[in-house]
Parts: sequence; C-alpha cells; structure tokens
Amino acid sequence: MASYKEFKPDPSFDSRIIPSFASSDPRYFELAIILKIALLQVNPPRGRNRFSVRDSTDLMRPALRWDRAAWLQFQKDFVQAVVSTWDQAFLLIAPARYDGFKFPEKDGTRRDVICGLRLLLVDRAADAHAVLRVVRVAKPTAYFHADSTLLASTATEPTTHGDTSLGYRWQQHPVAHEVGHLLGLHHSGNASVACRNGDALQCYGSNLPEKVNVMGSGDQLSRDNARPWRERIAWHTGVSADQWTVEWASTGAMLHGTESLQRIPNPSLIDI
Repeated sequence: MASYKEFKPDPSFDSRIIPSFASSDPRYFELAIILKIALLQVNPPRGRNRFSVRDSTDLMRPALRWDRAAWLQFQKDFVQAVVSTWDQAFLLIAPARYDGFKFPEKDGTRRDVICGLRLLLVDRAADAHAVLRVVRVAKPTAYFHADSTLLASTATEPTTHGDTSLGYRWQQHPVAHEVGHLLGLHHSGNASVACRNGDALQCYGSNLPEKVNVMGSGDQLSRDNARPWRERIAWHTGVSADQWTVEWASTGAMLHGTESLQRIPNPSLIDI
C-alpha cells in the first residue's frame, strides 16, 4: 500500500493530511492547508483619531483609529470571507496507481481528497506565515487599493467591478483575492503578454472568465485555483502534481461568485 507524509511545516503555509475518520467530511481524506496570519492595526500617533494613509498605489486615504468593536468585527468578517471562498472548494482525485487514501486501511474504499483551508489568526508576527496591516478607512465609499501586505477595513465587503466592453459587472471580496496570493497564486492574466509588458489592468484578465475569477477582480473559482493543494499533495504522497485530477467539491463551490454576475443594461450609460 502506498503511504503518505502526514505534516509539512513551511514558511509559506503548513499542510496536513487528515484521514477520513477524522476529516470534516468522513467521505474524504482531507488535505488541510494551515495558514497563520497576523492582522496588525494601522493607527495614528498617540492622541489623534484621524490621519491619512497611503494605499498600495500611493494614493493618500483618510483613516480612523481602530476601536475594539470595529477590530473584532473585522477579524470575524475576514475569516468568514476567506474560508467561505477557499475551504472545501476542490477535490483531488488520485491516479489509479496510488492507493494511499483508503479507509479502512487494508480492504477499505479508495477516498478522494477534499481541499481544506485552516485560517488561524495569531497575535505575533513572529508566529505568522504572513503579516497583514489593516487600515480603518474613514470614507468607505472611496476605493482603497489593497495588496497582500496592506488591507482596508472594507476589504471583507463586496466591491463591484465591471467591463462595459464585455457588458457585465460583478463583485469581489478583496480579502479572498489577497489570501489567494498568500497561497502562491498569481493574477489570472499574469501569463499574458500585456501583463508581462507592464499593463497592470491586463494582469486581472483579458476575457470574462479571467476577470470574474477570484484571482482577477471577481469571486468565482476555477479548477486552476486548486494549484496550492495540487502542488502540496505531491510532497505528501510523492505523486507529481500533474497526476492529480481536480474536481469540484460541491455545486456551491462551482457556482461561488456567479450570483453577482449581471449584464449591464446599457453599457454606454454606466461607468464602473
């Protein structure tokens, strides 16, 4: 019988194979990515409640000091938005030659592997895989450009994007996109010539499927987004990543984010 390595600690994120009898869904073994994040408040100097902060594009944005209630709500919303996007979205199907995921072990059923995400908020940067500084914006309607090191308090909320040339608009939860980067994923249009030549907008996609993807400017998933789990399972099992087939774990995962996709009634009258 093939075997597997149970746990891999790593500077990017840890991962663990969880047998089906201990998995969150007993039908499957689980490959859980464990991502430890330290969320750090960005606050003004002592004695001030309002100040200005540069976003990731160097624009100055008005900001407020964090209070306890707002901070606790942001942490809760952050975890919910990220986990609802990434946790248990994909299944990995083993090649026929690998039988390491059986239960019971000797004569049991071959099990697929569900891709889990354990998001752990830690207090100290030294204990984290990633550190995210968070600004409490004073004007929620002003778009704050985030990245995988700097977030706005509004990044847990859906932001509307659209493309009048394609005739659609859609929504994205920015925190799900930024955590995708922490998992090692690039922008959906990263491989395009235009992106490589410095056209930043093209890095978010040049067609509708790329644009609405979570690694574009939307909330939708594609099987390609399972790459972090696919690459990590190769370490756990010794079976190369390209030998694992990716399927959807549920209809909900397959349709995630599609509910916000809407046709623009008259694109010439709307500027998004």
